[in-house]
Amino acid sequence: FDIEVSMLRQVHEENGLAPSVVELVDAFTYNGQGCVVMELCGWGDLGALLAMRGPLTEIEASYFASQILEGVAAIHSANIIHRDLKPGNIFLTEGLRVKIGDFGVSVNVKDRKMGIVGTPGFYAPEMLLGDVHTAAVDIWCLGTIIFLMLIGRMPGLTTESKVLYDDTFLDRFTLRRSVKRLLMQMLALFPESRPKARELKSRPFLSKRNRPDQLRVATFLVPPEYEPTHGPPAPPTTIVAAITPLAVAASQEVVLAATPVEEHAVSANNSDIIATARIVNSPVPINEDAAISEQAGPKRPLSSMTDDKETKRVKVVADKDEATDN
Repeated sequence: FDIEVSMLRQVHEENGLAPSVVELVDAFTYNGQGCVVMELCGWGDLGALLAMRGPLTEIEASYFASQILEGVAAIHSANIIHRDLKPGNIFLTEGLRVKIGDFGVSVNVKDRKMGIVGTPGFYAPEMLLGDVHTAAVDIWCLGTIIFLMLIGRMPGLTTESKVLYDDTFLDRFTLRRSVKRLLMQMLALFPESRPKARELKSRPFLSKRNRPDQLRVATFLVPPEYEPTHGPPAPPTTIVAAITPLAVAASQEVVLAATPVEEHAVSANNSDIIATARIVNSPVPINEDAAISEQAGPKRPLSSMTDDKETKRVKVVADKDEATDN
């Protein structure tokens, strides 16, 4: 609690209101428990979006990566290392704007911390080797996030696996040469070989901050029986839903595993979340007639579902009236 509050304040004091970093609204203690109030990020997190969409296009991944880098640069300018950058800690506000959160394991660069902290799959090599942590830890994590966004799975490296450091490793993936080169640099074995955050800002892939038109502003499909009482308005041809804790947990479980997201969509239980992921990931534009879970059987437009409810309600009223007349 104290660490997170201290680090957030330090970042914002150093940068004004730091871009792409979650805003600290208040912090207090209640019944002996620390409470942190932060700005509302009502559109979920990057992990949930990846679980729904699967791998992103280069222009879509570039949009998110550019914003994450902006936040990382602000964090590093305050001499702080986040140490737990991952899709689940990249929150999204309205319009899919990025906000980095969860500073619970962050440290000051001068502390020269060692050991393994953060999330499995995102550990930098120097963590596994017991070396001192530097800002390069976050560059490694950002490179891993970019890899996940583009490829749909984790690099899956260990201290014994040197496959990433082979120049031919990324050749198996359909990526532009400049993007492959960027990933090789960010995921370099030695931390001193990785570019600094401020240096990366000049890279074309990491300088796109305007949301591409083809990136749908959507989260999860609302089940027909659920009627949210609040939430952002749904733009035309876009399906928006409230994110329940269950949905978030399920999506994070899907995306953080070290196998392709699409494989999980096939192997996992065919829940509404997974079925919706398939719908939204379809090249066919989303509309009410197409937004039906694969489990639902024959296609029924969402409007007909509400009509059914209204019909049932009217029938119940009619039955009551008939009983009264009798």
